Amino acid sequence: MGIYFNVGVKNPGILAGGLLSAMVGLVLFVDGLRVAIMPLGSLLGQQLPEHFKVRYILIVACAIGILCTYAEPAIASLRPLAGLVKRCQTPYLYFVLNDMSEVLVLSIGLGVGVAAMVGVLRFLRGWSLKPLIAMRYIFMLGTIIVMQMHPIAM
Repeated sequence: MGIYFNVGVKNPGILAGGLLSAMVGLVLFVDGLRVAIMPLGSLLGQQLPEHFKVRYILIVACAIGILCTYAEPAIASLRPLAGLVKRCQTPYLYFVLNDMSEVLVLSIGLGVGVAAMVGVLRFLRGWSLKPLIAMRYIFMLGTIIVMQMHPIAM
């Protein structure tokens, strides 16, 4: 830690205790997922298609994807880190993290929601994963080419 942050560890015992607490917490969290959340998800996945049409299942999948994104701790950690970004060094990143942070989180959430919808459709329709990935790469390559041909001047 001292090498990366250029700061020495003042109390290694507290640091070790914190790491041990984090490991125990993660074990309990994963065990709680296995015991409570996974059976609930299996039950939902079995009974939802029996009672609702596909469009409602897709709406639920998209909503779960968006809500999971907002609940993700890594997304929440972007906000305090935004203050560390300097406008003169990375203006686009500064703009997105500081001025458009809610739009960024919503965009990520919508992406996860759409991916969940595509995943549900993939299972229901028996689609192969390779063409879906190929279509994404073609879309991203086209976006990169357009961005390179029309750069935004600052």
